[in-house]
Amino acid sequence: MKLICIVIPSTNSQSPIKGASALANKLIKKYKILVVTLKEGKSFNRLFDNKIEHLDLSKFSWYKKYLFFLNYLISQSKKYKIQVISYCFSGDVFTSFFKNKCQIISYVRGDLYKVYRLDYGLIGIFYAWLHYEALKKFDFILGLSKVMVEKIEKLTNKKCYLIPNFIDENKIAKYVSLSNNTNKKINLIYVGRLTKLKSVSSIIKILDRLQKEKKFFHLDIVGDGPLREKIKKEISKLNNPELVTLHGFVDNPYPLLAKSNIFILPSKSEGISRSALEALFLGNFCIIRDLDNSAAEYIVNGENGFLFKHDNQLPELIIKASRIIKASKSRKNLLPNEYRQNTCIKRFEVIHNL
Repeated sequence: MKLICIVIPSTNSQSPIKGASALANKLIKKYKILVVTLKEGKSFNRLFDNKIEHLDLSKFSWYKKYLFFLNYLISQSKKYKIQVISYCFSGDVFTSFFKNKCQIISYVRGDLYKVYRLDYGLIGIFYAWLHYEALKKFDFILGLSKVMVEKIEKLTNKKCYLIPNFIDENKIAKYVSLSNNTNKKINLIYVGRLTKLKSVSSIIKILDRLQKEKKFFHLDIVGDGPLREKIKKEISKLNNPELVTLHGFVDNPYPLLAKSNIFILPSKSEGISRSALEALFLGNFCIIRDLDNSAAEYIVNGENGFLFKHDNQLPELIIKASRIIKASKSRKNLLPNEYRQNTCIKRFEVIHNL
């Protein structure tokens, strides 16, 4: 029998952690699953099935975390064939120390040099280098997009397998009924961190331009981050600031996604966005900045969204999308089949012979 250990930084509701839960909640039907958390977080069972075991190492020093998990792996190795799958910087660096103890797999979720540079400044370049060096120790590396797979292979000289990002459809399915509304009022939504990388200010600037042209849309901004106060000031300067709702962090954004029509993602670097996949599943048309062709792998212009590179393209695309939505007779799931949960799990099992 196989034991799959999934190492994550914490149980906070960040995109990679939701990805880990989507994988674990599906695999638990066939395998023994243990989720290992390295830092304190929110309630474990918010995201993970109650049949999944949890090893919380947050209270230990890093050395004791290593010893505790090593002893656990040794104790289980007589009964199980063990795989360890890790997510994020801390998860990957920690797991890299268990090379030759069991099979280790990393699920990489972005362009590390670009993301870390934008998030941490110059020191981010060192973090990215360190992360890629750690990845060289892994038996397998998984990437979310074709573009990402090519980059990972180039920087690590290791084989990387494509397994697209996917969502926990069972947890979201109950909100589909909320999206089956006939309200033709167009609502825009952004879900994500409020950081320089995400470029949320560009949506507000475009909204200002549309308002001056007497074209009015309501925008929900769902998320928090270091630029919250800056964005709040930008909203207050709009001609119609009441048409923007800054929600802050929302643990369950699905009711808002279900009642919106157009999901906008102006991020300067984004792999395969989990929030976009959730939005598509709930029937939202998606307008996404695509600088490296990753979004082109799941967005078909005019069918389930539009792609853009420059901010000045946004007003026209919002108008086009609103016309398509108003002309449609019903709302439907717009998520491509290759990004459905069952499809991705089957691919995962084939690649790793689970």
